[in-house]
Amino acid sequence: MSPHGIWLGVLGREPLVRYDEHPWFRDVPVSPLFNVELLHGQHLHWPDCDVDLHVDSLEHPKRFPLVSRKPTRPALTGRPRRARRTT
Repeated sequence: MSPHGIWLGVLGREPLVRYDEHPWFRDVPVSPLFNVELLHGQHLHWPDCDVDLHVDSLEHPKRFPLVSRKPTRPALTGRPRRARRTT
């Protein structure tokens, strides 16, 4: 681990998982980072973090643009609305 990311030994390589490219690892405690699985020979899965990455994305991040699909919830403002009758 370093201030810039975590070094990962995988498939004879040691890529740096940079926090600026993979920000969801920045505030994760150490133990969940060690719980990583290599699936299908090229797919990394951190079950405790709910993160999946292809090994090549660590060495060539520009080939794998990151897209976050954060669920949106309506803002809670004012009093709750009453249900309307439909009769």
